[in-house]
Amino acid sequence: EHMHHGWYGEDNPSDGNSVTVQEAQVALMEELAKLGGIKELAEQIMATEGRPIRILDVGCGIGGASRWLASTFDAQVTGISLSPNQIQRASELAEQRQLSQKTDFQVQNALSSSLPDGEFD
Repeated sequence: EHMHHGWYGEDNPSDGNSVTVQEAQVALMEELAKLGGIKELAEQIMATEGRPIRILDVGCGIGGASRWLASTFDAQVTGISLSPNQIQRASELAEQRQLSQKTDFQVQNALSSSLPDGEFD
């Protein structure tokens, strides 16, 4: 929801008609998570420390990627944005999808955040 980009893959026609916008958005998140090794890191942290991976989503908007990360990887996700309206909507959507225990949305400036160093994996 409300994401600005997607990935249509290398094997799809250039017109993108065979893939919906929502499918392209999920495909982008899947590809970036794969490139970042998030699944493996999440599994390693759970196995060695017995806790979920902690992820920071800078510029989270209304929290679409944060909710996807929380549900896909059983992650604890903190999303930050400069917009109070976006943070309010992100919190509402997380509540509606029963993800408020796995997500935390805050109005923060990434360049001068009050989040502690070393808080995220």
